[in-house]
Amino acid sequence: MGYERVSNQLWQERKILELLVFKLEEEHLILVSGRHAWLKHATTEVEHVVDALRAAEAVRAEAVAELGEELGIGSTPSILDIAEAAGDPWSEIFIQHQEELLKILNKINSIATANREILAQNIVATTDALSLLGESPVAAYDSNAQAVSEAPSARLMNASL
Repeated sequence: MGYERVSNQLWQERKILELLVFKLEEEHLILVSGRHAWLKHATTEVEHVVDALRAAEAVRAEAVAELGEELGIGSTPSILDIAEAAGDPWSEIFIQHQEELLKILNKINSIATANREILAQNIVATTDALSLLGESPVAAYDSNAQAVSEAPSARLMNASL
């Protein structure tokens, strides 16, 4: 049976998710410190970790599909489905994997939410500062991704044309 392969893939994903927590924490510290010059680098690092996670998820999905078929529970079982079909000690191992993955995902969601809130506050502060200076904030972008100071106005077209 492919229990060990699936378990090893789950360990690999847990390591990558922990690295993602670390990279999001770094991004958070940069946002809080106001040293935004490093934000692009931090965001690029987060993207690299997310890419590694996608690759690991694909390998895990393949391993889970094979194990699910071997166990007769289909090709897309959840970790709990596998835990229920597995005997000891695998049942407990898969339950622990699921619990730890959920803890890590909760951390990721919490940090990501905090980072989004900080970014939203920075956008509001920047818009307010531009308004105080009499500057018009960028309202839209044209088809070449160039900033335009005002959003394009709606145009009426003659339907008979």
